Amino acid sequence: MKKFISIIVVAFATSWAASAQFSCSLGPAMGANINFYTGDFVGNDPYRGVGFSLAGHADMKFTPVVGMLATLGYDNMNASYSEEQNNESRKTTFNIAYFTINPMLKFTVPSTGLYFVVGPGVGFNIQAKATQKLYQNGTLQGTQKISIKSMNTRFEARFGLGYNFELGDLIELAPQLTFGYGVNKVRESSEWKIMNLQLALACKFKL
Repeated sequence: MKKFISIIVVAFATSWAASAQFSCSLGPAMGANINFYTGDFVGNDPYRGVGFSLAGHADMKFTPVVGMLATLGYDNMNASYSEEQNNESRKTTFNIAYFTINPMLKFTVPSTGLYFVVGPGVGFNIQAKATQKLYQNGTLQGTQKISIKSMNTRFEARFGLGYNFELGDLIELAPQLTFGYGVNKVRESSEWKIMNLQLALACKFKL
């Protein structure tokens, strides 16, 4: 009986210690995406572009070192490409956007605000179109808008680092830099993939 009571006491103490260490902060984040397209239609020069990101961050700490950072929001992955031949040039701009979910493991360097994150991501396509502009001798000759069909759900591996700056007892400001590697095709009919470098700033409120 004494042994059973001891086990209960130890289990309760362990549970209490774990709950005492747990903390959570929530808040919005805004940032910029630097996007790179690769694939069979891109050629030697990758399509590049800048988009924006708007998300909510849930920052959970289970121990002083180990935690989880979950992000949920909108990611714009635009890119453009220009090609010239004789006196003609053509500029193609892609407008691609996803509703993304990124549950990432977070590892904090003890006694600092520096942390590293790594984890998977999934993105549900909410915008897919392209605009082509044809120029001749620098003068716009015509514009064509294209709707891109059969877009796949995006799966990615994301990793990076950030820093939590304490602003008082309740607020944290966290700049963060991550890289997202698209592991699957954007469309089944093409080898097109999207990579992006994201620089974001989160303002989190401790619960």
